[in-house]
Amino acid sequence: MIYVVSAGEPAAAKVIRTGVHPITELNSGEARTVLSKLQTIMGKNLPAWLAKFLGQSPLDRIRCQALMEEEAE
Repeated sequence: MIYVVSAGEPAAAKVIRTGVHPITELNSGEARTVLSKLQTIMGKNLPAWLAKFLGQSPLDRIRCQALMEEEAE
């Protein structure tokens, strides 16, 4: 993943073809803040785009969600 302020479609497409996912953040702040937000997201339910980027299949995501719900009970 790479955080950017802006990227045109042709540039974003080139980056994606290399296996890197650009994330546009206009007002992201310091790197520590951005990393902290990402870690928080990854510690909970992953958004579908992030799970796909990390190589999780839809079935894996459903299984993971079910396990997390069982552990929370």
